[in-house]
Amino acid sequence: HPGSQKRLKKEGPHRVISGVENTFRVNVRRFGVATARVTVTMDGESLFDKETDQEIIEIEKTFDEGYHRLEARVGGIDLFPQNNEAYHTIKVIPRPKVLLLTERETPLLTIFNELYETTVTSNVPSNLSVFYAIVANDVPAATLNPAVAAFKDYLTEGNGVVVVGGFNSFDRGKYKGSVFETLLPVSIGASEKKRGDSDIVVIIDISG
Repeated sequence: HPGSQKRLKKEGPHRVISGVENTFRVNVRRFGVATARVTVTMDGESLFDKETDQEIIEIEKTFDEGYHRLEARVGGIDLFPQNNEAYHTIKVIPRPKVLLLTERETPLLTIFNELYETTVTSNVPSNLSVFYAIVANDVPAATLNPAVAAFKDYLTEGNGVVVVGGFNSFDRGKYKGSVFETLLPVSIGASEKKRGDSDIVVIIDISG
């Protein structure tokens, strides 16, 4: 009716990885009306179109590479029609290439394969520049020391290396006093843990 008011607001990432499902939300605010006609499209393709009393509409979508445009509209007579449309531009990037250094099977691979183009190897490749990040999973210093120069060049370019602990790394992997230890922001101490004990490690990324 002439006194009704409806407003749309969209929520969701502006940059996503191709082939990974993402969730977008359309928030509908209504005053004076019980339902509203809501339509959501992506590049002209209809994703949602019905009369609804939902205040939050979730859209789950997997995207191909490139740019995509999400549009949400709410219909009917409104005092403020400028609030009845919302637009959201999404840039879809290729899956980042990640190098997983590991000498054994690891559940990390299951996670990485969902999000990244993962290369798995037990030896450090000669060319690291093609990788978005490097993860060393429970790898001893004997494997990492010969590649310290390559790691330094890689880090100098602003890339990241994640070192995952385990029974064959850090103190038990002879990091103490090694050239690889000079790259780490931590000092290596002696562990009192025995095989089978568990630790919880929290990693916080404060980079840009």
